Amino acid sequence: MVVIAFAGMLGRNFWLSTGENAQRAQTAVAGRQKELVLYRTKGLIYDCNLNSLAGDQPCWYMVVNPRDFSRENLDELIRISKKDSSKLKEQLKKETPFVIQTEQEPPQMDGVTVFKGVGRYSGVAAHLLGYLDQAGEVGLSGVEREYNDFLNLFSSKVCVSY
Repeated sequence: MVVIAFAGMLGRNFWLSTGENAQRAQTAVAGRQKELVLYRTKGLIYDCNLNSLAGDQPCWYMVVNPRDFSRENLDELIRISKKDSSKLKEQLKKETPFVIQTEQEPPQMDGVTVFKGVGRYSGVAAHLLGYLDQAGEVGLSGVEREYNDFLNLFSSKVCVSY
């Protein structure tokens, strides 16, 4: 009786691992992976001397995984991110990875993966450049608003999967 049950389990595993069923299994596993947007890029904005004003400022992105993050590094993370400690602690409680942008290269910390990327603004001529919405997609004032459609022609997003 045990031999028949074992043979049935082997047959079922073989059937599930071949053909259309294997494709369904791969789709189910892929559905569990999530994508985290590190940053979005748009077209560059230059001054009359072709110096970049917006779009290619070097910065670092820290992907913080609360499940692996060592709480002894909390003060360092608060200092680097310049975030309010209560908001940061709240994000850590949610146990879902999140991104923090920083101007300086952060040190190695448990549960934090660092990526070098680009930021949008350098701080020069902010009153003329304007700003983007919170998602970083739509220009709300200044040059960002006036040339939003043109700048979006050169947009992309940089993501990581977890």
